[in-house]
Amino acid sequence: MFNYTIRKILFVIPTVFIVVIILFFMLRIVPGDPAMAVLGNEATAETVKTLREELGLDRPLYIQFSNYLKGIVQGDLGKSLITRTSISGEIAAAFPYTFGLVVASMAFGIVFGISIGIVTALKRNTIFDYLGRIFSLAGLSFPVFYLGLLLMLLLSIKLDILPAIGAGDLGNPGEFSKHLILPALSLGLIMTAYVTRLTRSSMLDVIREDYVTTARAKGLRESIVIFRHALKNALISIVTIVGMYTGVNFAGSIMIEMIFARPGMGKLLISAIKQNDYTMVQSVILVYCVIIVVINLITDLVYGMIDPRIVYK
Repeated sequence: MFNYTIRKILFVIPTVFIVVIILFFMLRIVPGDPAMAVLGNEATAETVKTLREELGLDRPLYIQFSNYLKGIVQGDLGKSLITRTSISGEIAAAFPYTFGLVVASMAFGIVFGISIGIVTALKRNTIFDYLGRIFSLAGLSFPVFYLGLLLMLLLSIKLDILPAIGAGDLGNPGEFSKHLILPALSLGLIMTAYVTRLTRSSMLDVIREDYVTTARAKGLRESIVIFRHALKNALISIVTIVGMYTGVNFAGSIMIEMIFARPGMGKLLISAIKQNDYTMVQSVILVYCVIIVVINLITDLVYGMIDPRIVYK
């Protein structure tokens, strides 16, 4: 397991390197001059030339790429073309809001998704099963932005229970949590529908297996049979969807942060795109890509922890 973990971590390095190459050159083949985008069409040729020299855009691409790689290794993603502030600093300030949103939505989706999935599987073809299936189908049908607007309309505008916009103060856990509930529900409810559907399907397959019947025949408590024998063997499929949906939630957080006016990485990315801030766009997308790669790595490692039949060579 240890050797496999080291190999997987080492495999992440070339993957991230390829992502860096694609992002760097993709943004540079896009039509338009970053310096002109910053200064506007009314800027003089001399002003544009000065800014290009200041940004290093007049240098050959291989030198620009080399400097960019050095900066990444040192944790320096450069400066914003618009604000001229450190990109690393802006991402560090925005990341806790996005991370908190994704973690809260994941916790909600996992806990309620698995719970509802188990109940609907055990109560197959009863009212609980029918309600669970209706909920999962409804959740699969709602776009995240539409659900977010509906929750805002109901819980913020109509009932005035939760704040509609903003993210609160990180230094004030109560205020931060209160602002987190609506956005997390918007992402978490849809994830709950996916996890519920997959958990129900996996549990229905597992509870028919001979080892579950044997465990019951030995007189074990139903809770032990369900959680130690059935659920543990159904977790492979559940871990797969959870790992995949973590990336989906990071992508969905971009839209949710715009709807609820949260100062996270999604809002940072959209603002950079609107302002033609190429360096900021490049850096934020790179962070998202690294997050996805790390999530895939963690998912692979979790497989071995929950299923001893998997042998890593």
